[in-house]
Amino acid sequence: MKEFKGTQGEWNSTLFFSNLETRISTGIKRIADVKHYNEGKGGLFKNDPDFNEGRANAQLIATAPELLEALQEMIELFPNENIDQQNAKVKAVLTINKALGL
Repeated sequence: MKEFKGTQGEWNSTLFFSNLETRISTGIKRIADVKHYNEGKGGLFKNDPDFNEGRANAQLIATAPELLEALQEMIELFPNENIDQQNAKVKAVLTINKALGL
């Protein structure tokens, strides 16, 4: 299994900067900030679609290392695959390589 070269540790998402963004971090190391607003429109309140969309995007980013690890483990379970499994495995390998920058 190829190793992820990004920030190690559990990635967490927390609201930051008066609910305008979500910070993705591990410990004290900041990984990314996801904005929750559409500039010029608002998006500052929890019932605003931009807020909910931003939070969903942040959650996906925060789980990326776990998703990558799960996908890597999954493809190892296909020793003798049929054509559908083979196609899924090829797609998974391509996606893993993209995530790893290969």
